[in-house]
Amino acid sequence: MFEKKRKNSSSVIFLGSHSYGRLLNKTEEKKFRLLSSSRDIFVIAFSKDKRFRTFNNQAIFYTLPYLKYPSSRFLIATLITPFLICKLVRKNNIDILVAQDPYYGFAATLAKIWCGFWGKKLKLIIESHGDFENSIFIQKKVSGSR
Repeated sequence: MFEKKRKNSSSVIFLGSHSYGRLLNKTEEKKFRLLSSSRDIFVIAFSKDKRFRTFNNQAIFYTLPYLKYPSSRFLIATLITPFLICKLVRKNNIDILVAQDPYYGFAATLAKIWCGFWGKKLKLIIESHGDFENSIFIQKKVSGSR
């Protein structure tokens, strides 16, 4: 729908739990404008409501329905995101996946493995801010947490 085509340039998919609306705030707009100046940027995240959305605003956004409970959001992201990544990789010159944290890194890893079956090699970056092992229960509400 919104596929961009840059010659001789790789594209990047950013994957995370942030919620985006069609109108980005000034910081988000500046961030994606600068990133998209050198390559095509795709973002898989959550919408601000309970609907799937696709829109173009400095980057191409694919947003999943925002569900109330974090475990529901993680489940929907894990079930849908790997397929969406593979679809985008097949249609675009995507070489890099950037996951916000190890939770979303799991979905990106599945997609990387699946894309490898047809010969597409992807670089995967999984962000972890701070001490992930000790801060996981502070950052995310996980049942059975400390």
